[in-house]
Amino acid sequence: MSSAIYLKFDTPIQLTDWMSFCATSGIEHNPRVVGQNVFYKYGDTSYRDDVEIHFGNPIPDAPRLQSGSLDLARVSPEPEAKEIRVSTYWMGNLDGVADVAKRILSIWPTHNIECAPELESLM
Repeated sequence: MSSAIYLKFDTPIQLTDWMSFCATSGIEHNPRVVGQNVFYKYGDTSYRDDVEIHFGNPIPDAPRLQSGSLDLARVSPEPEAKEIRVSTYWMGNLDGVADVAKRILSIWPTHNIECAPELESLM
């Protein structure tokens, strides 16, 4: 079970702007996660502290090596996204989810926010 905040934007967020935001926010891209559009703000003590961020939709045709394996060195999310999902598993780091969502909204405001009930009071 995950607790998530869905942010939907009228104007797409460019990947270059998103990557700059990630660099200054301690958020890292992890191409090994299914979909290859997943970023993490890693927690301090365990995976339950991690905040997972999906930038747009999963990559439909991620680059592959001749062997058929993913070419992780060339995997990159799509160049823009109109939706970002910020989540944590088993209600592990609700404060972290809200913090990341608020940071995103401070740069890219939206009026279309969907929150899991356990996150509403934190937003």
